[in-house]
Amino acid sequence: MTNEVHDNLKYAADKPLTKKEQAFVYEYVKDFNGTKAAQRAGYSEDNPRAASVTASRMLTKANIMRAIRDLVAERAMSADEVLDRLARIARGTIEPFITKGNAINLKTVEAQADIGLVRSFQEGTSKVGAKLELHDALKALELIGKANGALTNIKDSLLANLDVSKLTPNQIRAIAAGEDIIDVLLNP
Repeated sequence: MTNEVHDNLKYAADKPLTKKEQAFVYEYVKDFNGTKAAQRAGYSEDNPRAASVTASRMLTKANIMRAIRDLVAERAMSADEVLDRLARIARGTIEPFITKGNAINLKTVEAQADIGLVRSFQEGTSKVGAKLELHDALKALELIGKANGALTNIKDSLLANLDVSKLTPNQIRAIAAGEDIIDVLLNP
């Protein structure tokens, strides 16, 4: 690749997005459907065929692809974040959302701190009380168990393939005492 071509690609990737292009990026990341994203962003709203062509063209632009990649990376959760969220759901209770008079209040400081536990909420009427549903704690526990099971399988594999002759006496004592094998192997 010549320097001139490389410089053009760099310029294209660093070129600021227009407001419509920014709208396209945000809409595209919602469902990764280029045609619908182009329509929602204001390109060819009444013509799906034209929106499809526009989306194809947009997705070839380096600056748009960089913006999409950056937005996806910004919104992505690490495995630790996922497990932390699942643990909060598994441990969550309805208490932060209930007032002393047994009413549901989602606006208190305590409730706002745990708002991620709420799956759905319906305001009450004069005939029917409010309805609050939390995310499924048992499902969260199941998912945590599966994640821990995957770790257990990795540990079992490590143990099965472990060359004991290469372990230090301290490592052997630590493993025999029940310390986590991964910690022992990573911290000799």
